[in-house]
Amino acid sequence: MSELPTDKKDEVLGLLKAGKKIEAIKVYREATGFGLKASKEAVEALARAEGVVMPESAGCGSASALLLATGSALAYLLLR
Repeated sequence: MSELPTDKKDEVLGLLKAGKKIEAIKVYREATGFGLKASKEAVEALARAEGVVMPESAGCGSASALLLATGSALAYLLLR
């Protein structure tokens, strides 16, 4: 395991600023050889240390709304 090189740190920070946290964690893992949990924690710590505010992800709420809308449209088409 190694420390994050400067160019990779810049890449990780850029990804975080773009709201691409998962990609940032992948880059961190590849560059350091750390495991998933350690990489996630390190990326989150780096974001805090650098003052990067990560956009909130849409999460399951948006997926649920999409599923509900799709189901409603399908039911409408089948039952009319």
